[in-house]
Amino acid sequence: MGDDAQDLPSNRRDQLLKRLRLQGSVRTAALAQELGVTPITVRRDINELARQGLVTRVRGGARLAVTPQSPALLRAGLTIGFIAPSLDFYWPSIIEGANLAADEIGARVLLQGSTFSARDNLSQVKQLVEHTQLDALAVVPDVESTDSDRLIQYLEDLRIPIVLVEREANPHSFQARGFDSVVADHRRGAQVCVQYLRSLGHQGIALILDKPIPSRHAIAAGYTEALQAAELEPAAHLDTTRQDGGARLALIKEFTAQCLAQGVTAIMVHSDEAALLLLECLVDSGASVPQDISVIAYDDELAAIARPALTAIAPPKQALGRYAVRALASRLTSPDQPCTHLRVEPALVVRDSTGPAPTRH
Repeated sequence: MGDDAQDLPSNRRDQLLKRLRLQGSVRTAALAQELGVTPITVRRDINELARQGLVTRVRGGARLAVTPQSPALLRAGLTIGFIAPSLDFYWPSIIEGANLAADEIGARVLLQGSTFSARDNLSQVKQLVEHTQLDALAVVPDVESTDSDRLIQYLEDLRIPIVLVEREANPHSFQARGFDSVVADHRRGAQVCVQYLRSLGHQGIALILDKPIPSRHAIAAGYTEALQAAELEPAAHLDTTRQDGGARLALIKEFTAQCLAQGVTAIMVHSDEAALLLLECLVDSGASVPQDISVIAYDDELAAIARPALTAIAPPKQALGRYAVRALASRLTSPDQPCTHLRVEPALVVRDSTGPAPTRH
């Protein structure tokens, strides 16, 4: 079968659409590398899918076609606030998904960058609420610090629909309002990672946690549960969530040596940044990836540009943004509906950093 657009192979079309449903948009060059075809082939595929109304061409790639939904039950000109802890790395794709969903209902997203601090979150929420006529609010709150209670209490007292993104919070009391939430199922993502490595014959599977964010607890739980289900013990575990700079690198170097000495054959790493540091340490130690040891990153932000390209667990970032806005639209049309908590499953993206477990003699 040739590369002609009319003969687009179904498996390649399915892979392209799967990536679009996961990410919302793709870059031609990155997708060509991932599929093992030329950029010209990918552009032809995109043109054919655009002809079918499944994707929209954009400069340098494509995005999933938006199916307009009737905003008949919502008044025109809705303003949705979005408080994000950062405007780079993990969050732009979520924000893009929120914007796409807002376009569907004729709303606009008013974005406000913040930090991972509850004190800063509270300041930014107050500023938006007091100076803008908000109809609804999506927020990524810090739920683990000493200031988190004040933030959650303030959110509970607001009289607009609120959805928590990538976070969950229990009400302060039985009478307090609950919050709708949309999160990636990071527990399931970690389980998928371990199950995939087990399918390749790996038994010594280690874990590195590198980000001081709530999802680390779910990742650790999923990792442990999947190993227990396979009747395996955790091989090794490193937590660098409170370290940075040289201290962080030193710990990863030490951990690399420990894993190699103990016969660990696979390491799961949250996040991509730590996975890149691990690759450097493995190369410096003379180990080959994946011949001697397999590596899986968690986040899929930088994984594709690593050498070797990293197999990764990819949270459904754009989908999270879309579902968050849709949850707010649903709340606006049906204020008394039950509180909902949506978990969206991450995907496994297989690249070059994983392979069969090496045979030990």
